Amino acid sequence: MILNEKELEVCLKYALQPLLKQYDMSIKESYLRIEDKIYVRAVILYQNHTIDLKASFVLDYQNQYLCFKDIDGKIEYVFLQMNLINAMQQMIHFPQVKFESNHCYIQYDLPIQSIHLNKGKIVIQMIE
Repeated sequence: MILNEKELEVCLKYALQPLLKQYDMSIKESYLRIEDKIYVRAVILYQNHTIDLKASFVLDYQNQYLCFKDIDGKIEYVFLQMNLINAMQQMIHFPQVKFESNHCYIQYDLPIQSIHLNKGKIVIQMIE
């Protein structure tokens, strides 16, 4: 399966929906670009305030975990500017989410063998 940038954006919003709902957050607007990594800019609503998010990461799937690797990013909330991975580690307490260094793993049982970036698209190899 091959996903373009818009299709990947829709899939990520769907995959992250349980986390956003748990913390009463919603995505107001977002922009995603696929290059050597996936680059995301988003405005997220939280407690009547906006969170501006800017991040990059590599997407993978391993051992029933959706993997966000090499996360590099910032969030701005009210007057605070924070490192994205540090803020995520402090804020997210969900049994299906694990953190290691600058990686985030979300448990999803999907029939995926691998995920690779390829010329502005994501190539997903399904288990046959």
